[in-house]
Amino acid sequence: MGAIRKTLSIATLGIVNFRSKSERLARAENERDLALAAGSEASARAEKLSARARRAEKRAKKAEWRALGEAKKSRRERRRADRSADSTVVGASDRAVVLGRRARRKAKKEAKQLARSGRAEFENVSHTIADKTHDAVDMVGDAAEKVGVGGSN
Repeated sequence: MGAIRKTLSIATLGIVNFRSKSERLARAENERDLALAAGSEASARAEKLSARARRAEKRAKKAEWRALGEAKKSRRERRRADRSADSTVVGASDRAVVLGRRARRKAKKEAKQLARSGRAEFENVSHTIADKTHDAVDMVGDAAEKVGVGGSN
């Protein structure tokens, strides 16, 4: 049956379709399955990257809270040092103030870096998802046209 259809297609210069409706349908279903698989891979990758971004945000928030705690400790030490005239306490408070400032700067820097990397990851994922979705829609549309569902046949 396939050989007759193909011979007839060549003899009529393409008036009769080269592939039968069942062959076109099978090809379209195969292309649709490939498009759906590509879409699911993209969504899985997007989910993984969004989880990474959430973890990065959580680490940034923890660093910020840690810096605030260190700043609070240094203020407390400074107040205590002001109340006492003991030079050892004054030296300890000075060290605490310096350590608190360093910790705050370090936490602020970590938070900025994490926010930048999280934003970049999110933008990459959103562009990838948009591209894959667009490709999948095109593949399904092409498959529908091949089968004759799209309206031209």
